[in-house]
Amino acid sequence: MSDRSGGPQLYRVATSGGQPQRVTRDGHYNVSPKVSPDGKSLTYIRKEGGRFRVMLKDLTTGDSHVLSEAGYNERPSYAPNSSMVLYASEVGGKSVLYAATPDGSSKVKLGVINGDVQDPAWGPFNHP
Repeated sequence: MSDRSGGPQLYRVATSGGQPQRVTRDGHYNVSPKVSPDGKSLTYIRKEGGRFRVMLKDLTTGDSHVLSEAGYNERPSYAPNSSMVLYASEVGGKSVLYAATPDGSSKVKLGVINGDVQDPAWGPFNHP
């Protein structure tokens, strides 16, 4: 992420070095990139009119689309097999999680009985 263009945008650089290539072109504020485990897409947060949306960009075609409704959405996290994206949102003053398919065709709010949920993560994690 860099603000070299006047606002935060996403860039990529080869592991061998070289010049950064700008990845995001739409919007003036794009932050928090997460590359999918299969390396085919990335999610990021775009700020539009004071609201934060979860975006998904296909790294093969360059196409982007919205995964979340307009509001306060953050912290996208891919499933280990890249088949779903979890993200944090807010509904009625409560923090909730949503799960969405990468193509945006299906989205569901994950229910909780009481309390707030804020940090989406997939697990269990096996660390060496």
